[in-house]
Amino acid sequence: MDFAVGKESIRIFPTAGVRQGDALSSPIFNLASEPLVRAGKSNINPGFLLFGSLVKTTAYADDIAVVTNSPSELQYILNVLSLTANTLGLQFNAGKCACLVFDKGKPSETQCRIGEQLIRCLGPDDQETYLGTPIGGKLRFRPPTDLIPNLDKIAASNLAPWQKLEIFRSHLLPSLSHHLASGRVLKDSLTQLDTECRKFLGLICNLPNHATVPFFYADRRVGGLGTCRLTDDADIWTIARAAQLLTCRDPTVRNICREQLHDTIRRGFRTEHPGVLPVGEYLSGSVDGGLYRLRYAEAGSNLWTLARQAAKRLGVRIDVSGDENLRIVADDVSVSPVKAVRGLRKVARQRYTRNLLTDKSHQGVVANCLSLEGTSKDMARLVSCRTPLSFRDWRYLHRARLDILPLRGHSWFCSQEQDTSCRRCGKENETGYHVLNHCEEGLQLATKRHNTVQEFSWKRC
Repeated sequence: MDFAVGKESIRIFPTAGVRQGDALSSPIFNLASEPLVRAGKSNINPGFLLFGSLVKTTAYADDIAVVTNSPSELQYILNVLSLTANTLGLQFNAGKCACLVFDKGKPSETQCRIGEQLIRCLGPDDQETYLGTPIGGKLRFRPPTDLIPNLDKIAASNLAPWQKLEIFRSHLLPSLSHHLASGRVLKDSLTQLDTECRKFLGLICNLPNHATVPFFYADRRVGGLGTCRLTDDADIWTIARAAQLLTCRDPTVRNICREQLHDTIRRGFRTEHPGVLPVGEYLSGSVDGGLYRLRYAEAGSNLWTLARQAAKRLGVRIDVSGDENLRIVADDVSVSPVKAVRGLRKVARQRYTRNLLTDKSHQGVVANCLSLEGTSKDMARLVSCRTPLSFRDWRYLHRARLDILPLRGHSWFCSQEQDTSCRRCGKENETGYHVLNHCEEGLQLATKRHNTVQEFSWKRC
């Protein structure tokens, strides 16, 4: 390793590393990794021709991936990298290395060495975590998550219920975003996680099992909890990742992705594909123009088929009107690929909000009233970590909003054969409306509440 000092050069042979965080850590790391990347991209590596683009070596920090045509070429490049690393005073850790060899489209076992040590070759059912995402012979995977144990720990903690809700919304759900961003997560595991998440939310909000599902995902301004559904989030991330790859600034990545998409559409049509490929219609999940036949075509599964299915489930249209002008459209929202996740999450939240407002049962009545004041953030603040509510108020807040308090007048709480009259005045059916406004035993509190609201309104005018 040569350092230039003015007109002189000083050769240094590093024998020890620098602790992370040291001022010299980043420059020395870059100086040491650059020769390895250059060796992998040099002419000695023939690389692999992928959809018209030559791929040799990719690297992110110290995670280096080498691509070749055959195991023998891979072993030769590994020998060159080992020699380069030895010259720099470095040594690869074979325990953290893995190779994946495909023979006729299927993973094949072979032996490769890094230095004198064997590295693990991935079989058909094996996976290796690379950049935080499992990589292997199978496209889809189940995320290795500890979400459910963490939910149990938070539920058993001494935190306030609104603090538990904030941790769930701001920390636990985003912990899965990296896996969801790959677009390859199996939906069955996410469905199970969604069920467990609703059980957790029902516990901290003191809700029974028959609480309407849209309430958990509706906007907080209409009384919902404003959380994200993982199955919807997976589709959102899949669409966003597909759109971002098609508009990537790196020409190699962009060209490979576009050619793979075109090849997927051609194989779906088999020998009768149109002259101009319907890229936008395909990604939008359309069945017009003969695209309905692609459902039964043996074109394989990749990111583009997953994005097509996700767009169809979410009702998303991908507008490919130009190479640099890709837009994602859903309902009244049109966003660029960079802002796709935020925009599609907004669409999903609006849909759950509409479902709550149009709920045929009595659970959406309060939400309709709260929606009349659409610009206020007071309702959202009530279910945030800055809520002014007491523990007693929180216990009944969400039940009261959904009108599922344990009152005799509700059919789910008390059958028609039983007494449904008010337990305090004994005159009318015991419903939330009666308890708040008509019960003679509570008229004094109702008058006090009315006067307080009137006084507050008078001061605001």
